[in-house]
Amino acid sequence: MKENIEHIFFKDINSSMLSYIKKENPSYIFNASGFILRNDLILIPQCGVLNFHCAPLPEYRGAANYFWMILDDIEYAYGTLHYVDRGLDTGEIISFSNKVSIHEASSVFDLWFKIRTEAYNTFEPFIDYLKAGVMIPSFPQESKHAKVHSFPSKQDLKVLHYPVFTFSDILKIVVFSLKQE
Repeated sequence: MKENIEHIFFKDINSSMLSYIKKENPSYIFNASGFILRNDLILIPQCGVLNFHCAPLPEYRGAANYFWMILDDIEYAYGTLHYVDRGLDTGEIISFSNKVSIHEASSVFDLWFKIRTEAYNTFEPFIDYLKAGVMIPSFPQESKHAKVHSFPSKQDLKVLHYPVFTFSDILKIVVFSLKQE
């Protein structure tokens, strides 16, 4: 237990996990994974499942969007706090994180890390909603701007003008891990 917050670990989404969560009757579930969640999990919380997507929605639905944003040569990236629904990153948007300059990123991982770090600030304005167990206001995505991405192929990686990882990135991971202990 860290910061007096109980942590329960389940290896995968299974009937034992679903039973435990249903028994707890949560107002919210926070998704911190890259997995597509099962509908039976999405339906459990009273207010919904929240997800921080490391890219602008609806323009960058799907996977590895930090890679695609670099390849698209856009100037800034940001994450999206949204509700999870049955579609792939189609849930209503709650807010966007602060912008991160793509051209200041040293690698694909560095861009992901900078956007992911902004997630913590994105939740802060909604703490009162979370404490009260009430719905956070949101708005629908504009489907006309939607684009779904998948993990890059070997061909896609060949045209990338940024490294995927650097030695500095590995050090970030080690230092971050040590701070968590």
